[in-house]
Amino acid sequence: MDHGTPTYSVYLTKGNCASVATATVIKEAKMKERRRRLNLRIKREMQRRLILKILAIVLFSLLCSTTLFYIYSSQEVGRTYYQAHIKIRSFLQLLWPVVLGGLIIGAVVGLLVALFYPHPIAGPLYRIERELKEVGKGNLTLHLRLRKGDELKELAEVINSMVADLNARMKQVKGLFSTLQEAIEKDQVDDARKALRELKAILDSFRT
Repeated sequence: MDHGTPTYSVYLTKGNCASVATATVIKEAKMKERRRRLNLRIKREMQRRLILKILAIVLFSLLCSTTLFYIYSSQEVGRTYYQAHIKIRSFLQLLWPVVLGGLIIGAVVGLLVALFYPHPIAGPLYRIERELKEVGKGNLTLHLRLRKGDELKELAEVINSMVADLNARMKQVKGLFSTLQEAIEKDQVDDARKALRELKAILDSFRT
């Protein structure tokens, strides 16, 4: 009985080591996933444009708020020092117009951003979705064209290349089918077998 205890301990230790190793692998995988989410090397040009646009919006809002605060504060300080009959009950009363003006500017800028900023991305996404639905129905003659200033142009080019490749393969299939049909009608066994092999090679290139 005593000789079995060390064996159980060894198995238990091995099990713990395996659990620790599994947890370590999972943790490393999660860390790699986080690094991939923050990877700025992917689509650098697109990320650069988006970051610059967001920074421009933030800087514009800060500039408007700072300008408003500077103009109003200089006027109020002059009135406070040179007009003794003006009584300011609190510091908040002095800054309240500035705060209200900043809120209005922020709301207007936010509304404009919400209306116009997503359009260069939402518009192409809608057209891409519509074209992919047509491709799924069997229409391989479409060619996606995006407007100047739209995002996702690289994705559109990839989709156009994919559709063109599918269209070329389908034309090959139709041509081989016609050849096969003609060979069968004329009892040309060798030509029929050759067309059938080529047709099978094209069909095997698809993964289903």
